[in-house]
Amino acid sequence: MKKLLITCFAFMILTSCTSLKELSTIFENKNFFAIDFSKYSESGFLITPEKYLGEYTSIGIVRYEVYPGAYYKIIGSKPNPNFGSNPSEPKTILVKEWVVNKISMQEALDGMYKKCLEMGANALVNFDVKYDVVPYTGISNPVYINGYVISGFAIKRKQ
Repeated sequence: MKKLLITCFAFMILTSCTSLKELSTIFENKNFFAIDFSKYSESGFLITPEKYLGEYTSIGIVRYEVYPGAYYKIIGSKPNPNFGSNPSEPKTILVKEWVVNKISMQEALDGMYKKCLEMGANALVNFDVKYDVVPYTGISNPVYINGYVISGFAIKRKQ
């Protein structure tokens, strides 16, 4: 029992020797996020997270998912650590990384707006938007793609 206690104590001392960086400053951070519907409103198209209480014709439940494309890019080379031990290994190996294209919330909303117009809607009610991540992980070079999912109820308001 004494050996077990000494072993546990020694283990705790050895594993607690890790030094952590000390945080010394946290800067002020102010964020404001908005989705601007004004350009759609100016064309007579209503977007609201609320229900529409006036008369309308149902068009359909809609969901629009937008994810940017990505490509795997060579960014350089580095010495191959296996070069000396195996003569068939190349001297250098390529260094690659994923480059993910950008997509904005406004671009996603523009796409949803166009699809709703194509369906004959003049309003999108019960509007909801979520930030989504799609993992591509069952591969040797995994990547996570960030996108938007917009959903709602497309209607044609009677005026």
